[in-house]
Amino acid sequence: MTKKRLLADENHLRFSELIQTRTGIRVGESRQEVLARALKESAKSAACADLNQFFLCLQDARTDSEVWNDLVKKVTIGETYFFRDPDTIEALRNNILPDLIARHRSDRMLRLWSAGCATGEEPYTLAILLLQLLSNIGQWKILILATDINRKALSHAAAGRYREWSFRETNPAIRSAYFDPEGQVFTLRPAVRERVTFAYHNLAEDNYPSPANQTGNLDLILCRNVTIYLPGSLIQEMANRFHQCLSEGGWLIVGPSETHLEIYNRFQTVRFQGTITYRKASDIPLSPMLQTNASGKIQQGLPHPQLEKPPVMSSTRHAVPAASGAKGTPLTTNPQSPPVDQPLLASLLHPAYDIPIGNSPKTGNFTTDGEMNLYQQGEGLMRQHRYDEARQCFLSLLEKKPGSTMALHRMARLEANAGRLSEARGWAQKGLDQDPLLSETHYLLALIHELQEEVQEALDCLKKAIYLDADFVLAHFGLFHLYERTGNPIKAERHRVLAVHLASKLSPDTVLPGSDDLTAGQLLAMAQSAPHNRFSRRGGTS
Repeated sequence: MTKKRLLADENHLRFSELIQTRTGIRVGESRQEVLARALKESAKSAACADLNQFFLCLQDARTDSEVWNDLVKKVTIGETYFFRDPDTIEALRNNILPDLIARHRSDRMLRLWSAGCATGEEPYTLAILLLQLLSNIGQWKILILATDINRKALSHAAAGRYREWSFRETNPAIRSAYFDPEGQVFTLRPAVRERVTFAYHNLAEDNYPSPANQTGNLDLILCRNVTIYLPGSLIQEMANRFHQCLSEGGWLIVGPSETHLEIYNRFQTVRFQGTITYRKASDIPLSPMLQTNASGKIQQGLPHPQLEKPPVMSSTRHAVPAASGAKGTPLTTNPQSPPVDQPLLASLLHPAYDIPIGNSPKTGNFTTDGEMNLYQQGEGLMRQHRYDEARQCFLSLLEKKPGSTMALHRMARLEANAGRLSEARGWAQKGLDQDPLLSETHYLLALIHELQEEVQEALDCLKKAIYLDADFVLAHFGLFHLYERTGNPIKAERHRVLAVHLASKLSPDTVLPGSDDLTAGQLLAMAQSAPHNRFSRRGGTS
């Protein structure tokens, strides 16, 4: 019998389509339980008798209404904190903001936008950085625009009151300098809070750039960890609009796992230590500060391999070179030095291309017993290593249900096991096109990229998996391995320690999600025995 569903298919379809149309947010079938719970709670809050009434309520309501605010909050993660992603912060502090300050020294005007600011930690971080960089900031006219689709988050942000968790990667000296403690709450001082302008804005709409909402002629846009919820077509539209919003030489920064070079190919691509940024093409010369830190050699955005039809990898990989004399280096393995801790990430679990079967995305969204039977039959055949027969089962299932992320995930694993890595990547990407919040599919894609020696892409996928599931043991262990390979021992050690910590909380016999039969005890033994006595410092970030 099929598993009882919390949300009927027709309800999942109509609500998810309405949410995507109105907000741009895609709620895939793997998040059916999240959507069902959100709809139930939001319908109750809106005093609707049932989902039909709630659907009509949503249709009639403005997207910036309380009913939509409540629903959006429940279907998104909304996770943020001060000084998030130190690599990006260092690029801002040491390169990008000094470049903008030097360029605007004469007019003393800066226009910055934090798009998708959530509860405000990001724009306030920008304000603090500018206070640190500009001793005469009072003589400057600075706009820090901070927008979000969630009005409750904006109200929280405008109040400027935060708890300890928002400072988990912040130097205590910064908190002491810019916040006043009130019990367990820390309140921003007016010198910071008054420099940020908060406003409602829906990135899925076409009302930017516009003088009406101050989104034109900008020097810097930060839009981090927003596009993970959005379909590719909308991300492309947003990228084009951001390009129009920026003045010549303006900068765009997205999340570490959102650097889709083919989407941002209208921009120049600039790589700093541990982070990729984008710049609107300009004849304006780079400031001396930027030339010193990044050699001034900025290249046009390079085409990213198309995931639907990945090319066969040649011996020479395309990459934006790291700056001469800069701290950063391309995240590719140096052919002159052997990889650290062989074997590769994928073969740490199984030899050759035998990528672990693992647990597919938990959807259970089959409409008939026949669909469920096909899936279970294919899964059983995989475990018996009868891969060709299993492949036929999943292909048959996809004929009946083309959008099944469970079947797409299995097809990706089967193709990878057969050594057809380009095809595997295509199937995995199709699954993520259906639902971009599948942490285990991002992990699988990381294994595939790593086997193809696409180390930066593998890192991005692992970061995305951890963003979606902070307790994903294998993803942390994978980052440990890849950071070891690329000569980043501080970050490697941080993720090794996290993998040990998370695995230690599980029963030794627990089979880890994303693996075939690797247990927590086995991974714990590997992580504890991995050479790490050369690490002299602790810290780093993902």
